[in-house]
Amino acid sequence: MSERKYLSGSQKRKLKLQHEQELAKCRKVTSFFTPQRSTSTSNNSTGENEVILKSVKNSAGTLCNNYATTVTDTVDENMIKDEAKQIDHKKALLTWLSRKENKNVVDRHLQEKIKNECEYYYNVLMRVVAVIKFLSERGLPFRGHDEKWGSSHNGNFMGLMELIAEFDPFLKQHIVKCQTEQLVANLLDYCTKFLAIGDTIMLRFGPEICPIRKGILTKDYNLIEFILNNRKLIQKSENYTFLRKWLGNGLLISDGDYWKRHRKILTPAFHFEILKKFVEVFESAGDVLIQKLHEYDESTSVDLDTLITLYTLDVICETAMGTKISAQSGHNNAYVESVRNMCKTVTERAFSLLKIFDKLYWLTRDYYKQQKALKILHGFTLKVINSRKNRRVKNDEKRTAFLDLLLKFSEKEDVLSVSELREEVDTFMFEGHDTTASGICFALYCLADHPEVQEKVFQEQKEIFGDRKNPVTTYSDLQQMKYLECVLKETLRLYPSVPVIGRYTTEEIHFDGYVIPKNTNIAIFIYGLHRNPDYFPEPEMFKPERFENFNNAIPFSHIPFSAGFRNCIGQKFAMLEMKSVISKIVRQFEIKPTTPRHEVQLSPETVLKSINGVKVTLKERN
Repeated sequence: MSERKYLSGSQKRKLKLQHEQELAKCRKVTSFFTPQRSTSTSNNSTGENEVILKSVKNSAGTLCNNYATTVTDTVDENMIKDEAKQIDHKKALLTWLSRKENKNVVDRHLQEKIKNECEYYYNVLMRVVAVIKFLSERGLPFRGHDEKWGSSHNGNFMGLMELIAEFDPFLKQHIVKCQTEQLVANLLDYCTKFLAIGDTIMLRFGPEICPIRKGILTKDYNLIEFILNNRKLIQKSENYTFLRKWLGNGLLISDGDYWKRHRKILTPAFHFEILKKFVEVFESAGDVLIQKLHEYDESTSVDLDTLITLYTLDVICETAMGTKISAQSGHNNAYVESVRNMCKTVTERAFSLLKIFDKLYWLTRDYYKQQKALKILHGFTLKVINSRKNRRVKNDEKRTAFLDLLLKFSEKEDVLSVSELREEVDTFMFEGHDTTASGICFALYCLADHPEVQEKVFQEQKEIFGDRKNPVTTYSDLQQMKYLECVLKETLRLYPSVPVIGRYTTEEIHFDGYVIPKNTNIAIFIYGLHRNPDYFPEPEMFKPERFENFNNAIPFSHIPFSAGFRNCIGQKFAMLEMKSVISKIVRQFEIKPTTPRHEVQLSPETVLKSINGVKVTLKERN
């Protein structure tokens, strides 16, 4: 048994001095956020600061206890040890062990040793959380500015951004303070409001005195065209890094030569000859969906969101991995729930003052939810990869999944490792189900609101299939649905599945006499660009006919699948899938608005969603 060690008197005094120094720092930080009073009341102000500090410390203690309790109650002991070891957070392990009362896990001698060490770490942790909690309770200022980016500072708008904190009488009217949930739910409204001032604005995210993120938000056509066509601007913005634990260096997140190499490898998998073979998958999964929708015939309303998402999960699993998960039938619930949890936690993390930092994220419950979800997601994908490797010996299947194509290429060229295969398949899963589900839901919602448009779509179906409600649809049939394609394009104009995309500058970028500094996040507001009356007259109106003679002279005015070098590699796949299922639904049902009419409340999560669902009424056609 190792020798027991105790802290000497000098060591204890040293720790006490360190505690006092940390406490002094906490007082200083806390008083900084306290409103300053006149000199005549300075003594009272000092006393109030002490009261505030005490309150913050008490709140922090409660918060830390909650975290520790959550960890102890909900997470397996070995998982905590592994995670603490993996991220080298001694505080997490010590805090958990010090609270554990099971003598079989921690013997009495180890407990005594830990208590001495843990006292210091716990107190430091309590002070950190105190400051974070105090800041978060003050709200998250989300700031916009109307001035041209740096015209008075030699074209470098970052200099102007630093001065805004001191000279911003106008800007103070445009500060938004809210909790994370409110910010996500109302983000489109805030961005639209700010961009009404000018087509390009500067943003700050975080406390006023120390913004966490800085960047620009734009709906300016010329700037967007410049960004998307610039080979130096292919790196995604910082928010995308929250997906890295799930997607690794998949095509969505990677950049540089790695991205170029993988894009070249993956492009043949989306050739139209390959896509033709997937129509059968669209149709079979669509048949299951129709059976589910028949249960809602003549009902007051049906919320499409969940039903359509399960449909797209079935499709993407079979086309990407060659595996049926039968999500619509209630199978593989753990995998389906893990996908949902990951999408939700990634969104909330991007706008949370506590969760945005890796060194603090492990304190939250979402961190452990994420770890559990990742274990299921990665385990499922790796299991499928190994299974498909074994089945490829026969290679006599009628239909080849994306994974099979990648395996075949890797066997010949030896270019993709197992981890790289997993990352690309996971990327297909993420990008290929939620984005398509969003487009399908909003298209059906628009058809319900515009019966004259729905009738044209139905008549087009009759021209192709006659009176058959359940024809065997082919790739050629889908290509003939020109008016339905216009409907989808107009839907994606009003409700782009990804309303904001991001880029990150790795060097200074010069545009129109201005300088975009290195290490700047650029948010391209597709939602605002699509509603620009200069390119789309009456932009709030749903008019599919506008795409019958769309002017390709302004190609970057309609970019639901992005554009340029990093456009969506699966956009043809998505359009075919949406055509297949919507045409099937229109042939079977008349889609009507609910009574009273359901108003969607848009929220840009990982994709554009409605926080109150997408509800319509279905009536079976005779």
